[in-house]
Amino acid sequence: MTQEDKQLLLLKDLCARQPYGVKVEIDGYGTHILKGIDGDTISTDRGINYPLRLVKPYLRRMPDIQDPLLNELDDLITNKKFYEITSISQDWYNEHNFDYRGLIDMGLAIEAPEGIYTKL
Repeated sequence: MTQEDKQLLLLKDLCARQPYGVKVEIDGYGTHILKGIDGDTISTDRGINYPLRLVKPYLRRMPDIQDPLLNELDDLITNKKFYEITSISQDWYNEHNFDYRGLIDMGLAIEAPEGIYTKL
C-alpha cells in the first residue's frame, strides 16, 4: 500500500468518525478533538487547521468476541437484514472508536490509552 493509499484510507476513516468526537494526536501539537475535514486538512476543537499528514486518531483495538460491550451491538442488530447489520455495525464501531480497518497496525492511528474515551 502506497503512502497516498494510506492517507486516503485515513481520510475515509476520519470522515466516518467526525460526528462522534474522535480524539486525534497532532504531531507536535498534542491531543485534540476532530471537528471538521477540508481536503487534506482537519480542524479541531481549538479552531486550528492541521495538515492530514500530522494527524493520527486514537482508536481502540477490536474487542474480544466475549467482551460484554458487544451485547449492546448484538441488541442493535438482532433481527436485521444483512445490509442493515453492516451499516449499524460500522456506525457503532465508529461511535465507540474501534479500529475495524486496522489503522493501528498500519501506523496510521494510535492505540487509545485507557480512559481517553469516557463514553462506554
